[in-house]
Formats: sequence, structure tokens, C-alpha cells
Amino acid sequence: MSNNEVEIQIKHMIQQGLADGDKLLAIFDQAEPIPCEFMFGQWRGAEIKTGHPIEGLLELSKWYGKVFKDKEHVYPLIFLDERKGILFAGDPKYLLLNEHVGVFQKVGKLMPLATKVLKTYESKARARMIEFRGKSSATMIYDEKPINDHFRKISENMVLGIMDLKSIVQPYFFILERDDQSIYTLDL
Repeated sequence: MSNNEVEIQIKHMIQQGLADGDKLLAIFDQAEPIPCEFMFGQWRGAEIKTGHPIEGLLELSKWYGKVFKDKEHVYPLIFLDERKGILFAGDPKYLLLNEHVGVFQKVGKLMPLATKVLKTYESKARARMIEFRGKSSATMIYDEKPINDHFRKISENMVLGIMDLKSIVQPYFFILERDDQSIYTLDL
């Protein structure tokens, strides 16, 4: 299957609302590993729903994506403030990504307000090459959380990511699409 066909297949899974985690793992395993430098720039993200316990949290929070300045300065949580038309970084150290996630899902409409409290101008992750599922590829390592986001290339402008969260065995899938020409101002 070509990269373009895989990209279309993944976008279709997102639109359908519930994807098969085993199919996504197969796509991830077959996808090309990438160097950290490939990730440099601004990326817009979207979760791929598979029934993972933290699904919906990023959507509720108005998560926009990630910014990779270089290997040492990565902003893992970029949020959108639609009223101001700006993107800003959030500090993930206060987010509870474990069995407490249901609390965030219950407050729903309050999540965008909570993310503004988390605003930071400091990078909160870094990028390294790490072996995961048999291939060494670009990985984002959170500074203060037991989380690694592993990336594989789908196309020049899309990567498939798996959040590897120590306390939850099931993988959390998302995509990032290159967004260096965003209409929003980045407040970093």
C-alpha cells in the first residue's frame, strides 16, 4: 500500500469515529522510522479513537498539536484559544493521564478554562531516537511524566503517533500533520 493510500485510510478511520487498534498497530509497525529532525516544526494533531481510556481528553481541552523547536525544546501540548486566534503551550505535569481521566471528561466544557491555567513558555519535552516495536525512530519524551510519544512516517506531512503511557498498557493513537503555515499565531 502506498503512503498516500495509508494516509487516506487513517483519515477515514478518524472520520468513522472508532478504529481497529490492531490495524493501526500493523500500519505503525510497517511505517518508516524517522529521525528527530524530521519532526522539527509545528504539527496539528488529531486522536484516533480505538476505545482507549483517555480518549476525548485532548479534544475537550482544545488540544491543537505539538511544536518541535529542536531536540531539546519540544512543546507537547499546544492548545487553541479560538477567541484570540492564538496557539499556546500547556504544562502537562498537572494533567492526570491515568485512572482519574474520567474526572476531566465529566467537566467537559471547563477543560478549555483549565488548560489556560496550565499555560507555559517553557518546553516540556525533548526528542530522542528510541527503539519501540522493533524500530528506532523519533520519540518525544515528556520531562515530568512517564510518557513517550513514538512516531512513524506516513507521508512527508503526516506521522502516526503512539502514546506509550506507563500506567496504561493499551496504546493511544494519534496523527500529527505538518502545520508550519498555520493561520493561528503561536504564543511561545
